[in-house]
Amino acid sequence: MDYSNTNTELGTQGYKQVNVLLNTAEDWELWMGLRQQVAVSKGIWKFVNPESTDDFNKLYPEVALPFIGDYALKEKEKRYRAKEAQAQAEPGSQASTSTVAEDTPFGYQHLTIDKLALYQAAQKDAKESREVRSVLEQSLSSFSTDILTTVSQNNLRMIINKPTPREKLATLKARYYRGTYQHQTSLALKYEDLKKRPRCANL
Repeated sequence: MDYSNTNTELGTQGYKQVNVLLNTAEDWELWMGLRQQVAVSKGIWKFVNPESTDDFNKLYPEVALPFIGDYALKEKEKRYRAKEAQAQAEPGSQASTSTVAEDTPFGYQHLTIDKLALYQAAQKDAKESREVRSVLEQSLSSFSTDILTTVSQNNLRMIINKPTPREKLATLKARYYRGTYQHQTSLALKYEDLKKRPRCANL
């Protein structure tokens, strides 16, 4: 359900000026509408919407920074093998007992121009992905706090141990969203009304 139009007269900054405490079913629509406005403004609604299945960790997985050795190893190994061959070719010399890993640390000097460009591009992409994830994580944490500080004490007891904002909202929705209840009540009333009608009334 879209609650974004619940309180449109507040404007885009309205949720910052209005404090609504979720205590009863009568508070639900306005309270949830404000929560949706906050989540949308932070770009996290799809990760907290009880009706959504978008997985934050799948869409924004943790990304490790690239290891320069993955781009330099082949070039470095060539240099190492060349040095070994040169040492063996010189009269009276002994082959080096060092390994590729024990050689000098990986650095830009071990990269070709093409490999350097690939490494720098991968590093830039990884840093940008990490920054985006970090911002969204902070927004989700802030939103979770926002939920906890805008519900009554009884509601707080219900959701305090729910690990994600989506689970918190889903728990509250199950208690306060009256759409399903109203539909069931309407059907029950119609059924009772039909039972009370004389049989000839349907002819």
